[in-house]
Amino acid sequence: MEWVIGLFTLLGMVLGIVYGEYRLRREQKERFRVMTFEKRLEAHQKAYYWWNNLNRVLNVGDTEEIHRIANEAREWYDSSCLFLDTNSRREMVGLTNLSHMYANGNKMAQEHIWDYVIKTSKAIVLGIGFEYLPEELSKPEELDETM
Repeated sequence: MEWVIGLFTLLGMVLGIVYGEYRLRREQKERFRVMTFEKRLEAHQKAYYWWNNLNRVLNVGDTEEIHRIANEAREWYDSSCLFLDTNSRREMVGLTNLSHMYANGNKMAQEHIWDYVIKTSKAIVLGIGFEYLPEELSKPEELDETM
């Protein structure tokens, strides 16, 4: 009979250790998720800032200013792109390249720039990765209506 009590005691200790490890890993994963979401949100906010600057100068049409802003956006991108999602990275670098081509008078760029501006905006907003939101937060409702 004592061996049964010993077995249950040992089993309880093993289960306690396994549950403790599970809980610890889950807490670490949640902390990492929150930390990376904050960095991801910060990177996407800055990408949106550069997108907005490019959109503004493209509307004005000042070729020197387009080149300057596209260069600055690309410099930011080159040093910060790892927290952007794949689609946002692709669209952002594409927009900076297309902006230079547009400013240089490239016909293809002039035909497609505005579609690309819209496409890049959507990629940046969706790329925030609302699935990575901390559990207690939720995706803003107005984004469901616009995307």
